Amino acid sequence: MAEEKKVVKAAKPKKLADPIAASIDPATQELIVRAQELGIDTVYDRAVQMKPCNIGVQGTCCKNCSMGPCRLPLPKSGIEG
Repeated sequence: MAEEKKVVKAAKPKKLADPIAASIDPATQELIVRAQELGIDTVYDRAVQMKPCNIGVQGTCCKNCSMGPCRLPLPKSGIEG
C-alpha cells in the first residue's frame, strides 16, 4: 500500500492592529504593543481580522452588528433598495 502524504499548509500570520492607527492615546498604544508581544488578542486586533459582513457591505445593517462577526447569509437574489 502506498503511504498517504499529508499536505500541511503554512499558517498565515495573524493580522495585528497598528497601534498608532488604532488610537491617539499613548498609553493605549503602549498597551497594544505589549499585548502583541505577549500574544494576547485585543479588540483592535479583532477589528483588523474581521471580514465585512454580507449585509453591511450592501449598506444595510441590523441592530446586532456590534456583537461580533455576522453569520447572516446574504439572500441569493441580493439586497435591493
